[in-house]
Amino acid sequence: MALGSKEGAEDEGVSGTQAKILASTLASSQPSHSLPETRLPGEDYPPVESSRTKESDDCNCRALKLLSSINSELDRRSRSLPNKIAKLDFGNPGTFVRHAPKKLPNATANEAFILQESWLSETVQSLIDLGQSGNKDVEGQRLGLLREVTAEYQRLEDVKQQQWLVFKARHELLEQMSEADGPLLLSTERYFRQSCMPPLLLATIFLAVVLHIMGGIAWPDSHFTLAALRVIIAGSFAFMRSAQGLPSKLSKEELELLDDLPKDIRTALNRFDLAPDIVEYACCPACFSTYKPDKSLPTLYPQHCTYCETPSDDVCGEPLLTSQVKVGGTSLNNDAGPKPFKVFAYQPLSSWLARLFSRPDLETYMDSVWDPATSGDEWRDIWDATALHELKGPDGKPYAVKPPGAAHLVFSLFVDWFNPYGNKKAGKYKLENVYLVGLIPGPHEPKLHHMNNILRPLVNDLPQLWEHGILLGRTWSKPFGRLVRCALGPLICDLPALHKRAGFASYSAEAFCSFCQLPENEITNLNKATWPRRSWKDHLRQADDWKNARTQDAREKVFARWGLRWSELLCLPYWDVTKFTVLDAMHNLFLGEFQHHCRQVWGIDIKSGEKNPKKMKPHSPEQQAIEIEKGRRGIEKLSSNTLKQLRKGYVMAFAILNEVVVEGSSFTKTAYINALLNWYRENPGRNICIPTVLNDAITNFVLQGMEHPDVSKFCLLSKEHLNKIQADIKNTSYPSWMVRPPHNFGSPSHGKLKADQWRTVCTVSLVLSLVPMWGSATSTDKEKLLLHNFIDLVIAVEISVKRSTSPARIALYNFHMTRYLKTLRELFADHQLQPNHHLSLHLDECLSLFGPVHSWWAFPFERYNGIIRDLNSNQKPGEMEKSFLKYFCIGANLRAFASRIKFPQTELYDLMMKSFHRAFIEPNSSLLSDFLSYETTSTSSTAYSMELSEDVYKALLDRLNAGSSPHQLQFIRWDSDVKGTNTYLLDHKAQSIKSVKLDGVSFSIPKSSLGNSFVLFKSLTVAGAITAGQICQIFVHHRVAAMDHSTDETFLVVQEYESLSPSDKDKDPFLAFENLGAQLYYNRFKSHPCVLKLSDIVSHFSCLAYVPEDIGQECIIAKSLDRSWILVS
Repeated sequence: MALGSKEGAEDEGVSGTQAKILASTLASSQPSHSLPETRLPGEDYPPVESSRTKESDDCNCRALKLLSSINSELDRRSRSLPNKIAKLDFGNPGTFVRHAPKKLPNATANEAFILQESWLSETVQSLIDLGQSGNKDVEGQRLGLLREVTAEYQRLEDVKQQQWLVFKARHELLEQMSEADGPLLLSTERYFRQSCMPPLLLATIFLAVVLHIMGGIAWPDSHFTLAALRVIIAGSFAFMRSAQGLPSKLSKEELELLDDLPKDIRTALNRFDLAPDIVEYACCPACFSTYKPDKSLPTLYPQHCTYCETPSDDVCGEPLLTSQVKVGGTSLNNDAGPKPFKVFAYQPLSSWLARLFSRPDLETYMDSVWDPATSGDEWRDIWDATALHELKGPDGKPYAVKPPGAAHLVFSLFVDWFNPYGNKKAGKYKLENVYLVGLIPGPHEPKLHHMNNILRPLVNDLPQLWEHGILLGRTWSKPFGRLVRCALGPLICDLPALHKRAGFASYSAEAFCSFCQLPENEITNLNKATWPRRSWKDHLRQADDWKNARTQDAREKVFARWGLRWSELLCLPYWDVTKFTVLDAMHNLFLGEFQHHCRQVWGIDIKSGEKNPKKMKPHSPEQQAIEIEKGRRGIEKLSSNTLKQLRKGYVMAFAILNEVVVEGSSFTKTAYINALLNWYRENPGRNICIPTVLNDAITNFVLQGMEHPDVSKFCLLSKEHLNKIQADIKNTSYPSWMVRPPHNFGSPSHGKLKADQWRTVCTVSLVLSLVPMWGSATSTDKEKLLLHNFIDLVIAVEISVKRSTSPARIALYNFHMTRYLKTLRELFADHQLQPNHHLSLHLDECLSLFGPVHSWWAFPFERYNGIIRDLNSNQKPGEMEKSFLKYFCIGANLRAFASRIKFPQTELYDLMMKSFHRAFIEPNSSLLSDFLSYETTSTSSTAYSMELSEDVYKALLDRLNAGSSPHQLQFIRWDSDVKGTNTYLLDHKAQSIKSVKLDGVSFSIPKSSLGNSFVLFKSLTVAGAITAGQICQIFVHHRVAAMDHSTDETFLVVQEYESLSPSDKDKDPFLAFENLGAQLYYNRFKSHPCVLKLSDIVSHFSCLAYVPEDIGQECIIAKSLDRSWILVS
């Protein structure tokens, strides 16, 4: 929608030039007035007689008095009607035109404006009627007043036009909505207030706030920070005065600045308006039902919970409020009155949106995402794929088709649980773009469908935002307001949480899959064409049957038949549970497939839960039955001693079958026992699900569907194998952005690996070690089969997590994953497939619907858990949840606030903000490289002048002249004579630097970072080929780019590794695996270096040197780390 355009018919417009008197018709209830045409100085006037009669003097005196009176009245009236007058009433003008109507309707809001216009019209007429007196004083004042009256009239017209534009924009937005139920109107002016603080004061408060919020300085300690800053500033003032020979007493302005510096960090936070809007719901301690504050109640909340599971059940009745507060462990009466036992702190989406749309530059990006940025079948983001474009809006039209000026957003929902008392791990990733709905009050996680009660406040808000939207009074790019609509898209969780939040049965149940209805006893069926699909319509009907069941028994029967419960998300009329419950690749592939293959298939040692692990004998099926019965009796008798006698696998099996959740991050046998006993203690006599006896003897009991890292059945890697892998890990060069695997991988002491560690171990470390180990000419057939099986998994995973995808690549993923599972079954006939195996064959559906996984996987959300856990808190249950929410949002808002602070453009302030970005904004995590910008950014460390060596200079000259046509620039040596119009001397000097950033990833010389110096690049001699090398120099070169223009460009000097001879290439074990992206090079460089542009760089590679037996000389393995697509040799 174009607002404020200058186009239109002349009679509709208002001239902005004060050299001509306006002649517009004025609207009023009286006869219309207009400013008569007149002429200003500079135009022709008839001659004036200069008679000095007494009568003429009297006329001049009266004229001067009249002019003085008009001048006073004009001044008064101008001040009484400022620019920011109350809103004018334009009525309902029907067809809209570009300019404001000439006549305003008779309305109370318009009275002052109409009277002012009428008075101006009459005044102009009076000034014209005075005529030309011939007196210079009178004539000068008359013409001067004509100009002032004309200017005042023009000012009123400008005010009317500006208000008309606002009215027109709002009216056009509202016309797009239902007359019965319009959008939620929300003022956003508070987010556009400009700070009037002096830069020194602004920087000082900013420093204190950053140290408190992002630096982790606690609230009391922040007071010291502010006090110390006050002393530093006062001392600086005194020092400067002393240096200038002035009295030491501070000036009035200096004292006022110090007085304006807050003494309390809370005041500093309020200055920046960073705190989120939070609604405190009372939360039932038993069923987690939430109750919004109700001002009609004297206590704001009900006294007791009124939630009822089914019509036949009793009301919960749990007390919601308490009058007691704990001080030093002692309960005291709360003078402020009753308060909730538990509080669910909820951040309304509408207020978060208002703040989001006040940020610069973000709207341009959000407006562009609905238009696919890629061509053909390549998808680089979720917007390029099909799911969101198939989503229908409330009007039945594609949600992607927006009304002019409106914004349509789609949110993914992530729900997870973390232990606030556990280990802290920090992380950073675009927090200002994350909507943190709220934190579930602890200390225990809601049980199954009780999570619906926590989701209800959000789900209650979403239909309004989808159907009618929210009308923001002002946004950064739309000063007249903007309509915003929102929809919920993918649900992103780990597998247990996904099933609970969406209402599916446990992944260890008979109906274990959220995508299809394949029963658990057919999990080995890998033929997707035979899998019965789920239907959205059937799912809604079956879940509704569960919700409307009259008794708990009836609900259990519905659940037993369909494996479904009701989810509050099903209240959203557009949310297709069979489409939007996505499979998270991070959990399924890194923490699922990779971990399972290493630990349960290969039997690599893991962290033992026993203090003194000892050799255990396998249990026969008969012994398994005895142990299982012992476990059942132990639970019924609430006997921890009996359960402690069992091996951990049996205890885990009971917990998983009965959907017992272990709190926190500790998964020891004791933790499982405590969880089981607490579960049974809450409902004595409840039915206990019993694990099924296995057909084979087994050392540690494994339940079908259980993938816990503390259970393994096989041992295929010997101690010698593990020693070789550990040595290779130590000797491998990894780039700085990649998390290194533990040096003692394979031993119990390395502990629990994170997702990015599993990714590095399996896609890099094990590939570098096992291919030479199991893929050589001397390897056995069994070893080669094991290797090919594992490499299929690696290739499938690497294809699926690239930054871009396409239908062809998705099919390739499905081919490798299917072949991996088939050969896994062939190699290990008695190995039971797990739910993760089956689900990985559904990942192709998610890729087809939502595009590359980096748009919808859980990795960044998992990082937020660490960030929240790292925040300062009083650690008090019931209070810390709100503190976590508040300070997480303040931190996110502070990051956004920093992007629009307007400091003076000086070196000092620029350095401060650059340091802030490096410390708190730029990502510093391994897998965050998957989310970095695709645009090239290059800059680097401190530069120093240098003269290029002869071979580098010659390579640069050849590089710049390569492919030049006669009409393009030609460069010659710096010491040559210039010949030709397009011929220029090429400087032999440059600025040397240590590193450069490309797509947010650092590339460095070896002395700066060895791992960052190994690169794959486009060959300069063989078209379309990729080769490997090591950076030895980086420089910035200045040269002529075009006529009268110059440029600075960054170049990398790379020593290219020598390729294998044809005979040795046949012995390269890595080339047996197409799409693996690894191959051998001789560990020596070619004689001449390559000079590369940034656009020539493909990626880093992991480098490991070794001597292949059948080649007989040292080689390096170059394993591509390209995140965009697979490197094909």
